[in-house]
Amino acid sequence: MARLLDYDNKDARNVKLSIPKHVKWAFNKEFFSEISNVEGSSFEFNYLFAENDFATNDLKYAIRKTITDLYTKGEMPLSICISGADSEIIARETAVLGIPFELYFLNIWDINAKARKMAQDLASELNVKLNIITLTKEEAFDSVLEKNYRNLQAEKPTYLCLPYLLERIPFNTYIIGGEGDPQKSGVDYEPLANSDGTYNGIPISITEVYYRQWALVNHRACEMYFYAASPLLLKSYFNHPLMIKENKRIDTRNLVNTLWPKLTFSYKTTNWEDSLESNREVRMHMRSMNKNKYRNLPITCLVDI
Repeated sequence: MARLLDYDNKDARNVKLSIPKHVKWAFNKEFFSEISNVEGSSFEFNYLFAENDFATNDLKYAIRKTITDLYTKGEMPLSICISGADSEIIARETAVLGIPFELYFLNIWDINAKARKMAQDLASELNVKLNIITLTKEEAFDSVLEKNYRNLQAEKPTYLCLPYLLERIPFNTYIIGGEGDPQKSGVDYEPLANSDGTYNGIPISITEVYYRQWALVNHRACEMYFYAASPLLLKSYFNHPLMIKENKRIDTRNLVNTLWPKLTFSYKTTNWEDSLESNREVRMHMRSMNKNKYRNLPITCLVDI
């Protein structure tokens, strides 16, 4: 299995901008290797912290410092993928800092029209350009879903569609997305919970690797897991006193609503909530292609914070 960091190319700088130094993963004991989600595969994921890494209860400070550090490190404008509250927070805090950026939104054959309207409203409020990229259903089912499924090996509709957007963002910008936050719930993670419904760390699935792998393969400056982009932000978010950790879930909504009470994306968006049948159709299409080659659920592990 090829190790994705083992090559010398003219875009080596962008490769370095796709994985923070504190992030490390392995499939079948091969570090930074391609995803392997077949039966018998092993998955390891770790955050590597230094003794002087600290947390703060001032989450806005941690977010703004992380944005500033990414911009300083990349020396290029930010392209923020907008789809919900987490990415809206990044956009709002970037605007406060005066750092140049544009918004990018993936229109998934018009099933997420409500989210598109909210993205347009946010862009107007912030006086920033919104780029809308449309993926048609025909193109998705003809080629996009299958190509991305081979890489992800998990039937997660948003993950299977979003690379279509990433591939259309200008090369000379730093792609930023609102993944990597501590919000965790659902059957993927429940086996890692304690009997009292708490977690000793943060549960991680192979989807925490997918966009990093995409960035490596495509030589892109990309941090889709913004909320895991720095030890400061990771520790500050996970350990914040307003975080809810119970009933086999880690819930950020109380914290978000307290610090950002007037978000445009005022409720949890998935891009599929207004078209559950489309979500099911994508998943069933992937299962028809799977033929028992890949697991139905992603591999997960528990990581210390």
